[in-house]
Amino acid sequence: MSSLFRVHRVKLLAGAVSSLSVACASVPPESLEQVKADQVLADKVQSALDSDPEFFFRHPEIQAENGKVSLTGDVWSAPAIVSAERIASQVPGVTSVSDQLEVRHNDSNGSGSGGAR
Repeated sequence: MSSLFRVHRVKLLAGAVSSLSVACASVPPESLEQVKADQVLADKVQSALDSDPEFFFRHPEIQAENGKVSLTGDVWSAPAIVSAERIASQVPGVTSVSDQLEVRHNDSNGSGSGGAR
């Protein structure tokens, strides 16, 4: 490899690292107030899911960030996924819902239900 090629490669790599660090540095960290607001919103979504009279949502993980809510975990049926997304989207302050819930038909012991209460 020629020394000229190595110099260009080093300069290119240094430029890429510099650009990456500037891009990362330009995203401000969330404030303590925003972190608290996100947790309050996640708690409100959890409460709304818990109070649903039709479905039992098997302790989904709920994360909120600036109004964007992410649901992950297992549910008993496909209609429960649709219901969870609908319920979460109706909570005041939620601007979007990312649904990554999965249907699990049975527990590891082979028992299970349709998810209806």
